[in-house]
Amino acid sequence: MHLTFSSHDVTNTTLTSDNGHAMFRVDTTGSALSGRTTTIHKTYTDKGGELRSEVVAQIDWQLLHGTTLRFNGNTVNAESFIQNSGLRRRDFSFTGPDGKVYKWHADLRSLQLDAFDGTTVATGSGGKRSLFGSHDGHLTINQAAYFMIDAIVMTFVYVEGTMERRKKAAVAAAAS
Repeated sequence: MHLTFSSHDVTNTTLTSDNGHAMFRVDTTGSALSGRTTTIHKTYTDKGGELRSEVVAQIDWQLLHGTTLRFNGNTVNAESFIQNSGLRRRDFSFTGPDGKVYKWHADLRSLQLDAFDGTTVATGSGGKRSLFGSHDGHLTINQAAYFMIDAIVMTFVYVEGTMERRKKAAVAAAAS
């Protein structure tokens, strides 16, 4: 499944399938000082043909108290659920709903999610803006991983958001 983001900002976007159906909506409220909350909604059509949405996850971005994730009725510290490791802290591991370990590998342009056995489960890239234009992000999910699509979208938004915040902090530090 190939999902396209409607915006370069993965924390404020709609993820649309190839056939044009909105699959997920992501919105973020709050401020940098008080903290921001990113809410991920899954959209679907009910039996009566009505378009519905349900909250599948929330990310509470907190500077002082640490970021928390809310999903499946649980609230967990993001750093305990998604362990950050690797050279330059660009690997993010988490345990999927099947009890197996998955790892996002982040490079400068994209993310790749691999299963414990090395199989690529998903690839994606947040949107980018530059002097030469912009492009919206995308997320491609292997059919064998559809059972955990909510976890993939939540962790993608978290990892991409974390990487973007690190870039902004580095730019601000370099400017001062």
